[in-house]
Amino acid sequence: MKRGKLIIFDGGEATGTTTHSNLLYDFLIEKKIPCVWTREPGGTDLGIKIRRILLDPENQISSLAELFLYEADRINQYETIIEPNLKNGLNVLSDRSWPATDAYQGAAGKVDINLIRQLNEIATLNINPDLLFIIDGNPEKLLKKEIDPDRFAEKSLNYHQKVRQGYLEILKRYPEFAIKINYREDNIKGMQEEITSHVKERLGLY
Repeated sequence: MKRGKLIIFDGGEATGTTTHSNLLYDFLIEKKIPCVWTREPGGTDLGIKIRRILLDPENQISSLAELFLYEADRINQYETIIEPNLKNGLNVLSDRSWPATDAYQGAAGKVDINLIRQLNEIATLNINPDLLFIIDGNPEKLLKKEIDPDRFAEKSLNYHQKVRQGYLEILKRYPEFAIKINYREDNIKGMQEEITSHVKERLGLY
């Protein structure tokens, strides 16, 4: 059986990773291409509980503690959802994954990036994405869109500017599968057309 493809969507606050991962999922299902959608954190029952802890503005959590919570969710996700579905020939779309840890806990949270990468390799079972879409936008503008900000959205502009730099570093580090998509609030359709074009060109899924 042909192994499925892993496509990850990532980016800073309010960049639309959930919107675009869902739009691609709907598009592929319409084309009768087998796939599943998940998200980090929150793709499993355990992940839902971890997500509540991480995003609750009332919780004070250090960047290092965040790292271990995310990795706990991640290993559970890869063991129970991502690896089994890829092995069974289904394509997996993930709304965020290890790039967010590099950017948030590493670049912005100042946790040792070598530690993060070591834990990421373990938690992802050494599975690299076939495509990684990094949606890039101006944090100053994007943060103003947040109506009910979670614990991360409440962090300083300086923090989110460092997050953005972290994502830009990922684009440089992984050119073989990482693709930059510029955020365009007035042209969601155009962004999605760009994404589906890359999926067709790189993966030939439709």
